[in-house]
Amino acid sequence: MLWVKAGPPVDYGLCDQVVTLYHAGFGTDGRGFDCARVVFAGAFFEWRENQAVDRGGSWEAKSFLLVLPNGWDGRPRWAPPEEFDALDEAGRAGRFTLAPGDKVLLGEGPQVDTREAWAALLPARKQDLATVREVEPKYWRGDVCHVEGGAGKWHRRTSAPARGAENHL
Repeated sequence: MLWVKAGPPVDYGLCDQVVTLYHAGFGTDGRGFDCARVVFAGAFFEWRENQAVDRGGSWEAKSFLLVLPNGWDGRPRWAPPEEFDALDEAGRAGRFTLAPGDKVLLGEGPQVDTREAWAALLPARKQDLATVREVEPKYWRGDVCHVEGGAGKWHRRTSAPARGAENHL
């Protein structure tokens, strides 16, 4: 007998971390400042430090990769930011969103109720806190199977082969 696993063909076994997602709205919808906080159990969050030295000097940057499975095994379901922002408090239960400018903290983080608390939530001041710059939902059979977020270049760019090296391959 053939056993077929329900859900996408991706193994989310490494998605075993707890992160706190912060999505802030600044009153463009008439509600005033609003910060949705979602504690997401079952995420993958990994840091990478990139360093390079070239003729212009050296640089160092931190980037991260965040993977949030969508609704599998009791996890919250993703909603696009404009859809999530239109929901009231009860409608947001069991849902999450991720947009550029949102913040993510490894572990369970505090509630953020004011603009001042949001402004104080800075990656430079708090370890394991990052600001999301890129969001990419990943689809399988027409439905979002997970959402990836990050900042910076995750994949390392390899250098070009030396001149003439292509003739010796």
